[in-house]
Amino acid sequence: MGDNNTHSTTVGTSTTQLLLDSFMDNSSVSNGSVFTQNDFVFAYALIPLSTIIIVGNILVLISAVAMTKFRNHVGYFFIANLAIADLLLGVVSTVSIFNIFLRHSDENLATCILRIGLIVMSCAASVFTIACIAIDRCIAINYALR
Repeated sequence: MGDNNTHSTTVGTSTTQLLLDSFMDNSSVSNGSVFTQNDFVFAYALIPLSTIIIVGNILVLISAVAMTKFRNHVGYFFIANLAIADLLLGVVSTVSIFNIFLRHSDENLATCILRIGLIVMSCAASVFTIACIAIDRCIAINYALR
């Protein structure tokens, strides 16, 4: 009975290991591989979107630096922080597009986790900053009415 338990654990482990190996196996991906339709749809949807994100947030940062009379206001820093977080998201999206087109076979788990972590971190910073802007505006309106 102990042998059967050991055998099922070994089979389960080897199946899991096979799944992980096939997931992480980049040897089947080569630079000359044929793109799927999903790759093209994903890439062509992200190219204009990431360009708009990058250019728009650079313009927001330039205008935030140029407006010197608002530099002492807290909302100024929230807007600049939101632009930086969204700019990071646009840059990471552009890197993701190039990974699709170039089919990097040298990408390992660490770079994948780093890229996904940057996306999650910049989205979380963006949402948190929007919440801070909303609280700041709510306080400003409530004190203006008193």
